[in-house]
Amino acid sequence: MRAAASVVLLALCMHQAQAWSLWGSDEVAEEAKEDKPQEAPQVSEEDYSKVVGARIETCRQCRLNSLPRVRRFIEDQLPKYKTLSVVYIHGANPDILWLNRFGQEVDRNDLGEYPNEDAIKKLLKKKGLTKDTPAFAYEEPKFDATAVCEKFLARQNCDIGGARVTGMDRHCKVELGPRSAGHCQCNGGLEIPVRCGSRDMKLTCQALCEEVESSDPRVVYPNY
Repeated sequence: MRAAASVVLLALCMHQAQAWSLWGSDEVAEEAKEDKPQEAPQVSEEDYSKVVGARIETCRQCRLNSLPRVRRFIEDQLPKYKTLSVVYIHGANPDILWLNRFGQEVDRNDLGEYPNEDAIKKLLKKKGLTKDTPAFAYEEPKFDATAVCEKFLARQNCDIGGARVTGMDRHCKVELGPRSAGHCQCNGGLEIPVRCGSRDMKLTCQALCEEVESSDPRVVYPNY
């Protein structure tokens, strides 16, 4: 009887020790999981191309005087849209700028090409903006550098020699559209020119900087 009791007691002790061991390993694993650095969220092309708001830029007089329906929309209808704003700029053509989640310009339209308020409303609806669309809190653009690349530096008007447009800068891993012009800023200060025009290949600054990084430094690289 005593021998049997000893065996049972020993089994219970071993079971308890195993339970404590498993609990301890789970705790260590959980702590390791918490200590592991979280990866930064990937920035996709959709983050840059999806329209979430709009801004109208126009002069107060000039061409707007010849577009009474556009003026009426700005004065009467625009305040009813939570996603719209207006900025008055001396001499500016009445344009509507489509904005992404970072408040960057994705595209623009000349409002003078739309004959009345209904046409402008249809244009807004086509872009996914209605009077019921809630206002969007714009985020700071994310340009987390990679091992070989800093970011894409955009230039204005599809011109590699045009003025800098920081609002159109792109993350290294985002595909550059055919109307993108500027420079890929690689680590070490090297800038690779990217010209505007039709491109069959999928072009990213990450790929271009990696190509340069792995090639003979004496090679002269063409404009892409």
